[in-house]
Amino acid sequence: MTIEQTATPTREFEAIQTVYKALEPLGIEGRTRVMNYMVSLLGIANATKVSSTDSESDEKEAEENVEQEDSPDSLGRFSTFAELHNKANPVTNADSALVAAYWVQNCEEGNKENFGSQAINKELKELGIGVKNITGALTQLKASKPAFILQVRKGGKSRQARKTYKITDAGLKRIQEMICERTAEGK
Repeated sequence: MTIEQTATPTREFEAIQTVYKALEPLGIEGRTRVMNYMVSLLGIANATKVSSTDSESDEKEAEENVEQEDSPDSLGRFSTFAELHNKANPVTNADSALVAAYWVQNCEEGNKENFGSQAINKELKELGIGVKNITGALTQLKASKPAFILQVRKGGKSRQARKTYKITDAGLKRIQEMICERTAEGK
């Protein structure tokens, strides 16, 4: 046996402890989203997706956690958009728009399925960092490969018609990367 083979159970146990400590403060819905994201990110084959409706106790715990949390933020640690923006530390207008879109779609009360450009620019303006050409930033996010957002609806025939967008899995992954990069830097 090699050293690696004998150390594998210890490393796995340490990984389990780390994951448990990170997930324990989150509600069941937050845990579910994080676990599903990690399964996808790491390309774990044959893993079953975690379901938030597996048992009555999970549902009861989810209801209790919703009552206790100030914000339905799926990351489980940001009670304001300012905290999320600071932690992600976006550099470009497009990244700022993506972080604001995440906040509007996933963290604001009611967890919306999609969002409009006006809502995300409003959040940015309240922080004093409004994007002058929000449509351009969103177009850049749509054009990235893979796309970070998708246009799901257009409310009119003119070029200036209000459009509705949705963050993609790649967009969620990009936000997570921004947060992880900032955390790794120790900021």
